[in-house]
Amino acid sequence: MKTIERSIKLEAAERELLIKIARGNTRKAKEKLHAKILLKSDENQEEFLTPIKVAALFKISKQTVASVKKKYFVGGIENAVFRKKRETPPVPSKITGDIEAKIIQIACSAAPVGHNKWALRLIADKVVELQYVDSISHQTIKRLLKKRNLSLT
Repeated sequence: MKTIERSIKLEAAERELLIKIARGNTRKAKEKLHAKILLKSDENQEEFLTPIKVAALFKISKQTVASVKKKYFVGGIENAVFRKKRETPPVPSKITGDIEAKIIQIACSAAPVGHNKWALRLIADKVVELQYVDSISHQTIKRLLKKRNLSLT
């Protein structure tokens, strides 16, 4: 895949922001790396390097350098350095506090007839049978009980 070489010419304010990001202690490593890539690719600076030299300096691929530069041209520093915010929220949990309490109540109750103790799959089936949720995995039950330091023994 051929990359189009474009020259980056940062303004003083942009350069100051990138220096602040690159030297900051509270930034993520990827943000710092992308800021450093843009700084080294700036043709207005004495330390300007070609994409191949930038890639060699930071031990990354030339494609990464090209990708960061492309993001800079499309959306500026914000797009090139920082992660994009999610457009859709993560999937909400099926288990609310109310349902969690009901599951714990089932797990702490006496085992069904024919069983010595509750099993994870039995609890999951019972929760669906009582129509607390449409469906639930036995692994979800396991995580919930482990989070509450409860065991089925």
